[in-house]
Amino acid sequence: AARLEQALQYGESLDARGYGNRRRSRYRPLDWSVSDILGVALSIAALAMILIAPAPPYDPYLSLTPATPSVMSVVAVLLLVYPAVATTIRRNPE
Repeated sequence: AARLEQALQYGESLDARGYGNRRRSRYRPLDWSVSDILGVALSIAALAMILIAPAPPYDPYLSLTPATPSVMSVVAVLLLVYPAVATTIRRNPE
């Protein structure tokens, strides 16, 4: 009797989840937009810039203040802001 009850509960849970229903969800590949390609390209450019001109090392025993970052490092970090800005613009078309 316990196995029958367990089987009925299992069947009910499958039914509640839609098992056996003819409609099935599908994976739908999303197309890349110009904004997506630009975001990837800018991220790769930022990575390349950071690898080419890394931030100067900081040693608190030699200097109390950290060194000023290079212009290339600042530009690389600013390039990484693009995905956040693009997402905000896409959500709020005014």
